[in-house]
Amino acid sequence: MLEINGTKTTPEIIFDDVNGVLNITGRSLQEDPSCDFYNTLIEHINEYEQNPNKITVVNIKIEYFNSSSVKYFLYIFKILERIHEKTMGVIVNWYYEEDDEDILEHGENYSDILKIPFNLIEMQNIFTHTK
Repeated sequence: MLEINGTKTTPEIIFDDVNGVLNITGRSLQEDPSCDFYNTLIEHINEYEQNPNKITVVNIKIEYFNSSSVKYFLYIFKILERIHEKTMGVIVNWYYEEDDEDILEHGENYSDILKIPFNLIEMQNIFTHTK
């Protein structure tokens, strides 16, 4: 289990690797996302890749992320894509706020370039509070 509390500039991460569920929620505004924050998550996913569940569900609810973070999300998705090649059981649920064209477009772009099932799910009031 990996749990990282969210802040004003980093998303909350909850990775229940026993049940194969990864939740990423919040904002990613770090200027240098290569810091320990993303490295910790990447290391954990790489370890999980050695013995993944038959089904891995990834729930992404990002309010906003900067261009530096976009690269790290792609890197994470590429690891998940390798897991999917082994198990055929990775599913990404990309949630976006109603009328948030930017987050929807990012989800569509990831969906187009990745070889894993990618659900784009419109929601209302995902982010009811601001940190």
